[in-house]
Amino acid sequence: MDELRARLRRAEDDARAARYLAGGADRDVGEIRTELRALRSEMRSEFVDVRAEMRSEFVDVRAEMRSEFVDVRAEMRSEFVDVRAEMRSFRDQNNRVLSAMRADLTDLRTDMDEGFRTMHEGFRVIDDRFLEIRGVLDGQAGWNQRLADMLEVLIRRQGDDSTDRT
Repeated sequence: MDELRARLRRAEDDARAARYLAGGADRDVGEIRTELRALRSEMRSEFVDVRAEMRSEFVDVRAEMRSEFVDVRAEMRSEFVDVRAEMRSFRDQNNRVLSAMRADLTDLRTDMDEGFRTMHEGFRVIDDRFLEIRGVLDGQAGWNQRLADMLEVLIRRQGDDSTDRT
């Protein structure tokens, strides 16, 4: 029985120690819960602040980007105006050059046509001169033939006269 009493006392001591430890664990769990609630509240507050800061920065970035895009658009418009002006100038200059070349080719063609006309007129004059010369040569040939015929007649007459004299 003493042994049983000793066991009972030990069991009571163990139960008391367990209650003491359980009370300490309850206090620890309560403290942890309080700390977790505080941490959760602090994190919510931080998250709200970070979210507000991020929104503010996004608003700033968006405004800056809009401003930059406005500047880029204005610069591009200005550049495109310059490019258009340069293209217009190039086209106008190109048209002037092509018009001058066209005028030069027209003048060259006119000069060549006039030169060919002059050449054809010159050939016609040469042809007419050849006809005149041929006429003169034909006339001269006719005269030479007549002269030869007359000389032949004279020579025959002289030959007949010399045979008559002997």
